[in-house]
Amino acid sequence: NILYAHGNEANGLLNSGLQGSIMGPRVNKWKSMKGLNIYDNSFDGSIAEEIGKLKYLRFLRSNNNLLSGKIPNAITKLTNLLYLDLGKNQLYSAIPVDIGSAQNLEELRVQENV
Repeated sequence: NILYAHGNEANGLLNSGLQGSIMGPRVNKWKSMKGLNIYDNSFDGSIAEEIGKLKYLRFLRSNNNLLSGKIPNAITKLTNLLYLDLGKNQLYSAIPVDIGSAQNLEELRVQENV
């Protein structure tokens, strides 16, 4: 299962797509999810620790949204993750130290956060 919810940068407006909290505690309901492509929207709120329960997740592309708070340590539990893009949000914490031990991670983007 892969979720595609790509927003629209129409007329040069950023964050002009879907709105609301999508990465909250209920994200663990998507246990079989292999990809979350939810970039260029107006999704807000924090990334819940429950993200670490998505053990099949290979791609998490949530750049150019309004996500805030810390990058949870649970993100390091995503052992199948190949691509992680959290750039252009309002995240303010350091990258979890253990992300360096993610053997499958090929690309990490966290640019332009607070």
